[in-house]
Amino acid sequence: MDIWVHDLKTKAERRLSTLPNADTAPAFSPDGKSISFISSADFEQSETYIVLAEGGEPRKIMDRTFGVGYPSWSPDSRFVDHALVQAASRPAIAKG
Repeated sequence: MDIWVHDLKTKAERRLSTLPNADTAPAFSPDGKSISFISSADFEQSETYIVLAEGGEPRKIMDRTFGVGYPSWSPDSRFVDHALVQAASRPAIAKG
């Protein structure tokens, strides 16, 4: 599954991700210039990526040993926040 953008005015469609495996949970930055999303491109763990809304190469912004989910942007579009997911019997807290 890839991330696509559909322009409501022109009806044009653009594919923004072509990574292997599933790309999910897209979130536009507040300024509309970028989109964050989650991908399991490495087939092991989910990672957070950012791609320009106009297109370009997706860039992995976090390399952790556990998965991530639910990206959201800071109001100024400078930071992406997300939940860290770790298979454990007790909650884990990660410092970034």
